[in-house]
Amino acid sequence: IKQLRQTLIVLNKQISAKKLKSDFEQYCKKKEKQQKCNENVEAINRQIETLHRDISSIEDQMKQVNIALDFINEALSYIFFHKNRMVLEVADGKYVLKSNGRDVKPKDVSTGERNAIALCYFFAKIFENHQKNNRYTDENLVVLDDPVTSFDKDNKVGIMSFLKWQVDALFHGNPNTKLLIMSHDISSVFQLQKVYNDVAENNYRVRELIDKRLEDRGILNNNRNEYKKIMDEVFEIANGSNGDILSIGNK
Repeated sequence: IKQLRQTLIVLNKQISAKKLKSDFEQYCKKKEKQQKCNENVEAINRQIETLHRDISSIEDQMKQVNIALDFINEALSYIFFHKNRMVLEVADGKYVLKSNGRDVKPKDVSTGERNAIALCYFFAKIFENHQKNNRYTDENLVVLDDPVTSFDKDNKVGIMSFLKWQVDALFHGNPNTKLLIMSHDISSVFQLQKVYNDVAENNYRVRELIDKRLEDRGILNNNRNEYKKIMDEVFEIANGSNGDILSIGNK
């Protein structure tokens, strides 16, 4: 009986295997397909995570563009003393320039106005990837080459006010920040010196380029007169001076 039972059990398993062979083959195929689907799901999930990161990055960039745009427009209104005098807007992924509410092309505005936009954009680039409350906390070396002389008298006042705002913010934002402003206009240098006096007291130096050498002036005295200096140089040339005054033609 025991032997017969074992034989019947083996036969029963063989019969079951025959009956289930097709189902088992289908099961194996489904199992393999499930594994591939799981791998695809994992790959898609990784793509979704990457896309979420990209979306977050783009959203952050859009926020940053808005912050930069807000700063540029605030700075322009600061320079021109009017909220709508010169405004940048974003439309269809491009910057649009408006003057007094009307669309204008950059080539149709004055050189001074273009320079004002460029100066504001320059400072906006310095603060790239910074929130409004920590724009000035990084250590910076800021170099400005003659940011004042291309403006007429009225706009010079606005530019000086803007520069005073930025010098003050940079000076107090990080004590290690350095700011170098160059100009060939003595009156602009005096005005910039007043800005530094108000912001940094005596924590600055004035240097003058004379005969291709930098002379340390410390603080520039107000007894200097630009036109007197020009006339003195013209007189030296007219009087037969052998000095190397290369700019005499313009003067």
